[in-house]
Amino acid sequence: MTTEDFRGDDAPKDDRRRDDDRVKDERGEAAPSLTLQSLSVDVLVVGVTYLDVVVADLDEFPGPGEEARAGGLTLCPGGIATRAVATARLGLDTVLSTSLGTDRAGALVRAALGQEAVRLDLADDLAGASTPVTVSVAHDGDRRMFTRDSLAPVRQPRMLLDDGMCRCIMVDLRPGQDEILPLLVDVWTAGAYVVADVGWDPSGIWDPAVLKPLSVCDLFTPNAVEAMAYTGADTPEDAARRLAEQVPLAVVTDGARGVHAASLEGTRPCEVFVPAVTAYGPRQRDATGAGDVFGAALVAGTLWGLPLADRLAFGALCAALSLSSLGGAPGAPGWTELQRWWSRALQQGDSPVLSRYEFLDSLLADQRCSA
Repeated sequence: MTTEDFRGDDAPKDDRRRDDDRVKDERGEAAPSLTLQSLSVDVLVVGVTYLDVVVADLDEFPGPGEEARAGGLTLCPGGIATRAVATARLGLDTVLSTSLGTDRAGALVRAALGQEAVRLDLADDLAGASTPVTVSVAHDGDRRMFTRDSLAPVRQPRMLLDDGMCRCIMVDLRPGQDEILPLLVDVWTAGAYVVADVGWDPSGIWDPAVLKPLSVCDLFTPNAVEAMAYTGADTPEDAARRLAEQVPLAVVTDGARGVHAASLEGTRPCEVFVPAVTAYGPRQRDATGAGDVFGAALVAGTLWGLPLADRLAFGALCAALSLSSLGGAPGAPGWTELQRWWSRALQQGDSPVLSRYEFLDSLLADQRCSA
């Protein structure tokens, strides 16, 4: 199938307030929380922020009782904050709604975010709470992650639903996070583009109830392992098809094997596969946060009105560029990195790559004009 029936029609429109049967019987009581007054933004990112401790450049992964030397180490914002940094670096006005502990980990995260164009209007400091920490060990083309969660809650911002308040909201779906649904109902009804992701379920239950909020989402971006676990599918392609029955656009990321997208919207079903792309030059060092960088770039392409295939290709490119740095947030590309890659692609003269990324030329020209 082709993308001809799905060329950006899912992007938020100027007249975005919706009235759809999907919002019926979904509300429930709203918990007391923050209010966004006079806050008009491109992207509101809501979820749990981690301090990522990224270890890379190992000769081998140590066995029990063994020690290995690492050539690379960095500390950086992780979790939902990776998406906030990635969208901000692409020029989108981004607000991060999250909670940070008042411990040293929280101070490190806040200091790092303070150097980015991410608005922290809704970032709470919770006295006495511990900031979640993930240790990510990059080895053999992927990463192993060790996480210490905390009890620090993320207060859900209640929107004053004025038109134009928020073009897009990005959230993580988690077990037991029922309070997210009323927020998503409100912003979806008001016309915001609602994007959901999901994380690893350490319990191994993979309860389908976690995906209930997809009824008021526009885009869902799980990775292949998560998508297959929640759907019972045997392949990422089949998982994307099954998820497309619950959400207008399902995009399943599969690392170096590319991404699979499926949609049942429009005049006929649509399926798109986009392979991974070379970064031209820098070697791959760390895949931590690459999926978050992909999702952020996909959202940016959606808000710019790009066709689906171009959005997916742009996301794959941004994810590939992030692999040369340690950590997803530090590696998220901006326009300088994208211009450098395009210049290298032109020098290489790889016709399939140049044809696939021809749209990038106009995006870069727009950025130069607005600079």
